[in-house]
Amino acid sequence: MIMINAVFFDLGGVILDNITFIENHGIELDVKLLKDIGYTFTKKEVGKALKKTSDSLEIKYRGSTEKYKEGLFFFLMCKFLGVDICMELAKKKDFEFYETRLKHSKLLPYAIELLKLLRKRKLKLALITNDSIKAYLGYDRIYRFKKYFDLVVVSEEIGAEKSALVPLKHALMKLKLDPKEVVMVGDRMDEDIIAGKKLEMKTVRVDWKFSRKFKYVDYSEADYVIRNLRELKPIIESMQNHN
Repeated sequence: MIMINAVFFDLGGVILDNITFIENHGIELDVKLLKDIGYTFTKKEVGKALKKTSDSLEIKYRGSTEKYKEGLFFFLMCKFLGVDICMELAKKKDFEFYETRLKHSKLLPYAIELLKLLRKRKLKLALITNDSIKAYLGYDRIYRFKKYFDLVVVSEEIGAEKSALVPLKHALMKLKLDPKEVVMVGDRMDEDIIAGKKLEMKTVRVDWKFSRKFKYVDYSEADYVIRNLRELKPIIESMQNHN
């Protein structure tokens, strides 16, 4: 049986909470950004447009990083609201949203302590995130993630998301690992867990309260499901001891 020698982590919803603000205040912020450019909509109207935008981008750009094109999300949301704006204005509003989201992000409990413990166990650690380069660099500027990981892979930099397997394969190649040596930890079944399973990694899903299922994706549950990062340490230890 192959020894577990590495753990790959997703970022948002696993190490970093950049989701709570979106779920609790994202619609209100978009209502304000629209009002700033002269358009008034209710939270319900904006909420429907946001869902259509998210679904549209997921379907059209499944596995692709085209969805991270600057200004695209706000531009498309406006289209669903019947608002005609230029891409330059959409980029400006997208940036304002991004900056506010960045300011309200925070590390999830036990995240850094866990990473330090895993490093002491001589495990290779990789951070693999589906995000834009700009967004990741913003988070790294605040939290200095690089010092905890042997490798950081950002999907936009690689040109594909985890569901396309490219970022995971890149990490395996760079760290010289067999997939069966790796535990993939993420909150999204459609990106983290299915990708890990396809490569025959062990998988752990963080059952984050805002995890979302997309109707057009076939789901397969992870090998382990945890509610917080404290539950991960004994799982990793048991895998190493078992081997």
